[in-house]
Amino acid sequence: MASCRDWLRTLQRASYRGVPFWVERDSISTGRRLVIHEFPHRDTPYVEDLGRKANIINVTAYVAGDDVEAQESRLRLACEVGGAGTLVLPTNRLRAHCQECEREFTKDKFGYIAFRLRFVRDGSLIPAPFMAINAIRSIEFAVSALADSLRAAFVASYRGVGVPGFVTDDAANILVEFAASVSDELRRTLTEGEDTAPVYLALEELVADAAELVVVGSFAGRWEGRQYIQQEAIALDAPIVDRVLGIMEGIGDAVPSEYSARIYKSLLTFGDDWSRVRGSTPARRQQAKNRAALKALIRAAAFAYYVRAMVQRDYPDRRTAIQARADIAEFAGFELEDMGGHESYPAFKEIMDLRGQAVQFFSELIATLAPVLIIEAPRRMPSLWWSHRLYGTADRARELTARNGTIHGMFMQTSFEALAR
Repeated sequence: MASCRDWLRTLQRASYRGVPFWVERDSISTGRRLVIHEFPHRDTPYVEDLGRKANIINVTAYVAGDDVEAQESRLRLACEVGGAGTLVLPTNRLRAHCQECEREFTKDKFGYIAFRLRFVRDGSLIPAPFMAINAIRSIEFAVSALADSLRAAFVASYRGVGVPGFVTDDAANILVEFAASVSDELRRTLTEGEDTAPVYLALEELVADAAELVVVGSFAGRWEGRQYIQQEAIALDAPIVDRVLGIMEGIGDAVPSEYSARIYKSLLTFGDDWSRVRGSTPARRQQAKNRAALKALIRAAAFAYYVRAMVQRDYPDRRTAIQARADIAEFAGFELEDMGGHESYPAFKEIMDLRGQAVQFFSELIATLAPVLIIEAPRRMPSLWWSHRLYGTADRARELTARNGTIHGMFMQTSFEALAR
C-alpha cells in the first residue's frame, strides 16, 4: 500500500534575505504581454506577443513571538534594502526584489504582526538585448583602434628600401605564404561561392602585387652644409597593412562567424615554423625585423578579428562559452609576450583592452547559459523518455541525441550529457 505524502515535512521555512517569517498564503502571477490589434470589418484580431510578463509574487506573511518587535524590524529593513535578494517560500526558492511592504498590527492580536508583501522576480541574470549589442559594438571599436596601432607599429619596424633584394624577396614570400594559408582554410570551410569571391580576388591580388608591396617608402642621400654625412630620409606608407586588414575584414563579411573564427584561429600560429634568420650583418638584422613586423601584423590582426567573430557566435551552453573565454585570454597572452619595443606599446595596450572587454562579455554571457550535466543511468532508455524526465517535454529529444552523437534515439547511452535547463 502506497503511503501518503507528508506535506508538512516538505514545506520550507519562509525567509527574505535570511530574515525568517511565517506565510499564511502566497501567489505568483505570470503570463504573456499581449497587444490585441482589432481592425475594422475583420472578425479575427491580430495578437502581438511582446514576451513574458514579470513574475509578481504576493505574500501574506506574519511574525509572532515574545520578540515580535525585533522580528518585525528585521523583516521591514530587509524589504527596504535595494537590489534583489533570496526569497524562500514554502514551495519555492528564487531571487526577487521587494516592491511593496505593508505592515499591519491590531491590538487584539498581541505578539502577532502581519505583512502584505509584493515581490518582483529578478531578471538580472538575463541581460537586456541592448547590453549585448553595446558590448559587441565596443569590441568592434576596439578592433578598429588596434588596427590603427598595428599600422603605426609596422611603419616603425618595417623597411623595404635601401636593403638588398633578398630582404624584400623574403617579405614577398611571407605575403604569398599568408595568402596561401587563408586560401587553404577557406576551402576547408566549404563556403566557396559568391560571398567568398571577393576574398579570393583580394588574395590573388595580394600575391600578384607582393613584389611591389614590400618595396615601400623613399630613400635619398644628400649632403648638408659642411657635415659631409649621408642622411637617410625614409617616409614609409602602409599598403601591406591595409591589404592584410582588408582581407581579414572580407573573411568576416563573407564567412559565418563559426567558420571565420576557425580561419582566424589558424593564423594565430602563423610564422611558428619559420627558420631563424642567420647572420649579423645589417641586412640580415633588417630581414629579421621585417619578418617580426609582418608576423606581428598578421597574428595581431587575426587575434582582433578572431575576438570579433567569437562574440558574434551563438553558444548553446555554459561550457562552450567558458572555453571561448579561456581561448581568448590564452591567445592574447601569446601575442602580448611577443610584443616588445616602444613602437609596439600602443598595440600592446589595445590588445589588453580588447582582451578585457571580451572576458567581461563572456563572463556576463556565461551567467545566462545553462550548465552541462553528466547523466548516469543504470540502463539504456529512449531519448524521448529522457527528454520528458529531464525537461517535462518530449520536444528536446533531438537535442539530447545530437549533443551526445547517439546513433539512434531509442537507445541513449548510459552516460551522456544534458543541459541543466
